[in-house]
Amino acid sequence: MEKFQKDTSLAAKINKYILGIAGGMLLVGSVYVHFMLSHTEDETDKNTAATLKAKITEAEEAKKSVALAIAVTVASNSEVVSALETNDRERAIVALNNLGASFKNGTPYKNVQVHIHTKDIKSFVRDWKHSKFGDDLSSFRESIVKVSQTKKPLTAIEVGVAGLVLRGIAPIMTKSGEYIGSVEAIMGYNSIIKEFKKQKMDVLVLMDGKIAVDKPDEVQKVGDFIISQKEIDKAFLAEFAKFDLKEATEQNVLESSSAFVVLEPIKDLNNKVIGQYAVGISREKAEEIFSDVVSLVMQMVLFGVILLSVLVFVVSVISKKLINEALVTFNVKFNDFVDFLSYKTNKYVPAKIVVKDEFGELLNNLNEVALIQDMKLKEDMRVIGEIVLVTDKVEQGIYKCRIHASSNNPMV
Repeated sequence: MEKFQKDTSLAAKINKYILGIAGGMLLVGSVYVHFMLSHTEDETDKNTAATLKAKITEAEEAKKSVALAIAVTVASNSEVVSALETNDRERAIVALNNLGASFKNGTPYKNVQVHIHTKDIKSFVRDWKHSKFGDDLSSFRESIVKVSQTKKPLTAIEVGVAGLVLRGIAPIMTKSGEYIGSVEAIMGYNSIIKEFKKQKMDVLVLMDGKIAVDKPDEVQKVGDFIISQKEIDKAFLAEFAKFDLKEATEQNVLESSSAFVVLEPIKDLNNKVIGQYAVGISREKAEEIFSDVVSLVMQMVLFGVILLSVLVFVVSVISKKLINEALVTFNVKFNDFVDFLSYKTNKYVPAKIVVKDEFGELLNNLNEVALIQDMKLKEDMRVIGEIVLVTDKVEQGIYKCRIHASSNNPMV
């Protein structure tokens, strides 16, 4: 019979399988990570677009709130109320000058325009142009008409001479509760644009050119839109002018090699779209956001690889230690059993079973076989012993002897 030679160990085989499984997991994981990164890039762009839209919407609402607060403040000023009651424009002008100085000195809003209207919706005082008054506003100023009807304040974005402006309008009431007119605080977008610029974002406030009230040739345009702001980043404007707005995605996103731009509709009092906000960041900044996500994902992947490697190493070491120790114990007891069978020793000491696993079961089986074999050997020895005694008596001529012991060993 060919002599058996061990070419590998059981622990090595197990470790081989563990490494194979770990490698397979890493392969599947890398494919999954690649898919997730591709998906994450799309999601990051969507989230970035949603964030930019939310920021311009929040800025718009905040500016409207300020305009409304100023309008309510003016409407509650006793000098303004008395001036409108008595039809005293000079008194109203003085009151607005005093309030205007307070706004400029106490708030960051330096260019608020205040316009007071009579109850029949005619201009009473424009604080930026005192000479123009008495004109009927009812035909094109729906927000003032609505305030006169509801006697409640409101905010709105409407078309002005220079483009789109934010308005806060409040009713002016006498102490007895009589409606005598209204006042509006008119604000532009420059403070929003400056604040966005500090955060490395650019904004274009674009009014639909079809709804311009006048002077269409004196304003700056881009495509079919009129730019409704004074502060304009020329580089961003030039980049935006290259886009075809028809190519915007479902999220109203426009992308180029150097810019990431989202469009958010501007709506009037009746929720009609009258323009667009174009909010942009550099492509580099947009990719930084994605890079941060990729960095986080890669850190998680690296942590997973390290964790898997440590786990494989620990399992490999533990399995090798446990298997080797169990095999050594089994081999020692098996050799004892072989020595016992070959009569090199006359006693087999059962192995002490420490753990109840497969190797413990093997040792237990070995103990049971050894004990059975020990019983059989003792039976055989008793039979052989009686044979020797009987044979000795027969030699002495004593023939009335019997062998009483028995054995299941056919050779005996």
